Amino acid sequence: MSYVKCGIASRNKAGLVKSSVAKSLTALHGLPEGLKYHLRSWWIVLVWEAMSKPEFIKRWLVGPPGWTMEVCDDDLRVGGEFHWSWPGPENVEMSMRGVYREVVPPEKIVRTGTLEFGCNAQPGKQLASVVLADRGATTMLTLTVSYPSKEARDGELASGMEHGVSAGYDRLEEILAESKAEAVGR
Repeated sequence: MSYVKCGIASRNKAGLVKSSVAKSLTALHGLPEGLKYHLRSWWIVLVWEAMSKPEFIKRWLVGPPGWTMEVCDDDLRVGGEFHWSWPGPENVEMSMRGVYREVVPPEKIVRTGTLEFGCNAQPGKQLASVVLADRGATTMLTLTVSYPSKEARDGELASGMEHGVSAGYDRLEEILAESKAEAVGR
């Protein structure tokens, strides 16, 4: 089973704020920054595939119960754009659009993103980086999200998005287990 370590840190330089997603988990773990997911016993190539191919992204990046990913347009290359969209309960929709700035298979993805929830868009663009570190039978996935302001970060945290992030990474782990079992069974 994976575990999640989350934290929050602010930088005063140019008003940029680096943050994790889960404010409530920050108080529990007290780590300095970023989301860190330790995915045990998964090969880095499987984690990269799940993070980079729309057919896999659509299966795991679904959010909490009641949400599904309907749109997963993803052009994973430097300068490529993505658009992800999730309809949820009570006719609420969330979407994210952005541009890939750096793609280094199977190690790193850096992208911009603007999140829209209902009719409210997040002010400014976030910058997210996903770094995968091969630890043999283990892959360390580190997600760091920087926001244009403290208000933008706090607004995203107030939305309860940590529930969707946690549900998504739990689902990712299930998919990785299925993929590994298939690969071993060949």
